Amino acid sequence: MPPKIKAQWVASAVLTSLIACAGLAPSLSSAAQAEQTQPPKIRTEVMVVLKKAQDAIQAKNYPDAALALQALREQTDLNITERDAFERLNVNVALNQKNFAVAIPSMTWLVNSPTVNDKERLPLLDNLVALSFNTKDFVGASRWARECLKAGCSNPKMNLILVQSLQVQGLDKEVVEEVQKHLAAVQAAPEKTRPVSEEELRAMAASQAKLKDMTGYYQSLRLLVRDHPSKDYWMDLLSRFLQQPGVNQRLEIEVYRLIQATGNLQESSDYFTYAQLALKAGSPQEAQLVLAQGQAAKVFPGDVPVADLKQLEKDAQRAADEDNKSLDNLRQTAQSANQWVDLGNVLFSSQQWAAAADAFDKGLALGGVKRESDVRLHLGIARFKAGQTEQARQALSHTGAETQAVADLWLMLVNAKT
Repeated sequence: MPPKIKAQWVASAVLTSLIACAGLAPSLSSAAQAEQTQPPKIRTEVMVVLKKAQDAIQAKNYPDAALALQALREQTDLNITERDAFERLNVNVALNQKNFAVAIPSMTWLVNSPTVNDKERLPLLDNLVALSFNTKDFVGASRWARECLKAGCSNPKMNLILVQSLQVQGLDKEVVEEVQKHLAAVQAAPEKTRPVSEEELRAMAASQAKLKDMTGYYQSLRLLVRDHPSKDYWMDLLSRFLQQPGVNQRLEIEVYRLIQATGNLQESSDYFTYAQLALKAGSPQEAQLVLAQGQAAKVFPGDVPVADLKQLEKDAQRAADEDNKSLDNLRQTAQSANQWVDLGNVLFSSQQWAAAADAFDKGLALGGVKRESDVRLHLGIARFKAGQTEQARQALSHTGAETQAVADLWLMLVNAKT
């Protein structure tokens, strides 16, 4: 949506007084006052024209106001006080007539004028950005947006306007730099501030993709998932997770668990691959549940050969039967750390989340479990699935180096759901 243009600033008491009282100069900034304690007065002949234009503005007769101002437009000997009054009135008339080509030069003069104090300059800059953007002067929009932000602009859309103006110009490196600067400012703010907008993060991600900075693109996806979660962002992020440096490919099953948890299982091949990975990971009941979900969603057979689907169902049933037979025995005999983990794995597979988490906790408490990082990850997932949010956060925050990258994604999902 284009930024809004506001004309209200020109109807100020200062302007009214300036035109009504001959010889009265506008307030100067402190710097200007230091150089010029008595600014030049408005001459009588100029005041006559300004007063005529002002009266027409008050009557909302903008064509007559423009005609009155035309007498001063080409006059080269206006002093700074006269020029200030002319430009203020000219902006008012031009904005109300939507004559932006006339408004922009006048507003530019005022922004750079010593007759304009700091309080007036901010709304002027805000308007100048909007005018430039709406007239597709993106070079000007980016220039003035930077000036506005530097001056302490409070418009929450100003960062976005700057980024969009740069992006239209193809300045992708600058887009990334500006969004990262905004991110750093938000992070450094002592009080809680609104996150960087979704549009800004999307712009940064698009620019990183154009720059072939896929590591940066992945990090932008993480920010989008964290602050503006959606199924599409999750899927894009998860599809790239295994391509990240240092990520172990055996975590593919964990990726599919997240794909399911974020509602992104769609194709028959997704369900089939997930079920295969679950069975291979020693979680046959999970494989059965995934296949059942695929059947309920009516995605099978799809691209999956019927013979392969039937074989996977048989293999999962056989392994699940063996797990079920061992379950009671594990419950009664579990003493060592790894026995408790084995019990937790069976319970995890059958989605008995609270019981699985308790078994993992007992194994970890004894120490010496195999693949401890995996166990801690599954403990965190089980706590989350059991609705034990704070315990899930604690477990997922300290899984160990081997699984921490995927645990961090689960943490983002936990935070998004609570």
